[in-house]
Amino acid sequence: MSYLEQALGSVHAFKGLSSSEIAKVVDAGDEVEFSAGQQLIGAGMDASDFYVILEGRVRLEVPKKKARTMGPGDAFGEMSVLDGGPRTATVTAETRVLAFRISREAFLPLLDRLGSIGRKILEEMSKRLRYAESRMPEEP
Repeated sequence: MSYLEQALGSVHAFKGLSSSEIAKVVDAGDEVEFSAGQQLIGAGMDASDFYVILEGRVRLEVPKKKARTMGPGDAFGEMSVLDGGPRTATVTAETRVLAFRISREAFLPLLDRLGSIGRKILEEMSKRLRYAESRMPEEP
């Protein structure tokens, strides 16, 4: 098993996939590198790639929310990769970042073939929605 297959196998969205399924994920994407200070994605952008951080740290900023730092094993971009809609967050490299990227065009066929990925992404999105709803002010 390659370094990339091992790294992706530890990511929540890909846990439980077989070695051959992880290899299909690896084949569907590519590694990209970003310099410290470089923006990976910006809120409102139309890009629709899904990223997994392999090395380094990024700062994730969502309008009206507290910024947070993400590191190896963390993923982002799942909403845009699923629905093709604009980005909801800005992600900027705090350090040199090596990431694995899958485009929407490559990711959707993976979801069709490997349903467990879709289920895990839906679990993560449900957690985020539940958290967002819990932070909404009550209506009068």
